[in-house]
Amino acid sequence: MEDEKTEYKKSLAVIDEILETVVAFANTSGGEVFVGVDDSGNAVGVSLGRNTIENLATTISREIDPRVTVSLKTAESDDKIIVIIAVPMSPLKPHFFKSIAYKRVGKTNLKLSSAELEAMFISRALSLHDVDSLHLSISIDDISQNLLKEYVHEIGKKYKGAADTLRNLGLKDNGKIHPAAVIFFGNNPSRFFPLYGVKCAVFRGNEMLAMRDFPLPVYEVVAPVMNFIKQNIPFGIRFQGVKRYEEPKIPGTAIREALLNALIHADYTLDATVYVRITEDFVEIKNGGVLPPPLTLEELRIPHISKPRNKRIAALCHNIGWIEHWGEGTLKIIREMDIRGLDADFNEKNGYFSVRLSAREISLNERQQNILQKIRDSGSASVSQLVSPGLPGRTVRADLALLVKKGFVKKEGTGRLTHYTL
Repeated sequence: MEDEKTEYKKSLAVIDEILETVVAFANTSGGEVFVGVDDSGNAVGVSLGRNTIENLATTISREIDPRVTVSLKTAESDDKIIVIIAVPMSPLKPHFFKSIAYKRVGKTNLKLSSAELEAMFISRALSLHDVDSLHLSISIDDISQNLLKEYVHEIGKKYKGAADTLRNLGLKDNGKIHPAAVIFFGNNPSRFFPLYGVKCAVFRGNEMLAMRDFPLPVYEVVAPVMNFIKQNIPFGIRFQGVKRYEEPKIPGTAIREALLNALIHADYTLDATVYVRITEDFVEIKNGGVLPPPLTLEELRIPHISKPRNKRIAALCHNIGWIEHWGEGTLKIIREMDIRGLDADFNEKNGYFSVRLSAREISLNERQQNILQKIRDSGSASVSQLVSPGLPGRTVRADLALLVKKGFVKKEGTGRLTHYTL
């Protein structure tokens, strides 16, 4: 009987319906189209000419965008020939036929909604730049068994050999080791990713004082990079009672979170280097790859849903408690910096994403502090409610834009309904 993965067609004459179903299967969970079978599942057969199968393959390739890879074969049932079109679920979805994308629901093909299309486009963009989208010939010898053992013990499991461990961690299937295994546990990740590593540099003005490369796999690289940063960032003085303490001006938790964010979300298919720039005023951590749409820089400062670019690397970090829930990393950075009265700035430029952690306390002028106090007192305020003699709307809007960027207030509503809250 027809179902979500099975479709019957009497003949090749209904080619548009066949193509719609191929698209629906590719956009959903895959399936098979049986041509030469009636709605009851009885074989009625098809007549095949010399080039029928080749022409069908050409039509499927030409009419569906982007192309779908299908398997075509013939079979006999009750002495009748039927054509079977096997369609896998596609990593390139959404697919379109005559500019329409379909999905399979039960035994029906339905048009995808705009929201479903948007979700598929985002998923496709991420999958194409996930390190595991690369086809690499990786062997067990390319993976550090010592790191595997250490990791397995850390998550409270028993080590049962490299192959089984990789399989249990989702890093190996069908005899193939995924690239994430090399990035996380590799003996030499740069063998497969020549630019791989964390490159740290210390500057005073434009003068480079020190530089250090860390080509270690992710599981091994975090601790030495953090030690290097802590040794080179500026220190400040803190008093507790009569005791005097020296401590890093930038909280280590925020730096570590930014580093992990870069290692997890880096686009290893483009540039496998994570860059760390250390100055007297800030620490900047940068990685190749920009935010996936529709996520924006502004949304990083409020609760948001995040889809990690490198899903297996993110899962490995999550297993050992390096990260908590998706989308909370930037919020944790902001919270840690706010406690110290410091600023965290997120930016995208030329295909790179960066986090800049300031070592200097945020300073607001008296006018901006007054605006902040008015919003605090009333709970929320619009521009018109903040305007006063000597304080025109233009100045209020500029100050509010700064307060939003620095994370003091958030903008809600649109048009005349726009207002600002803490």
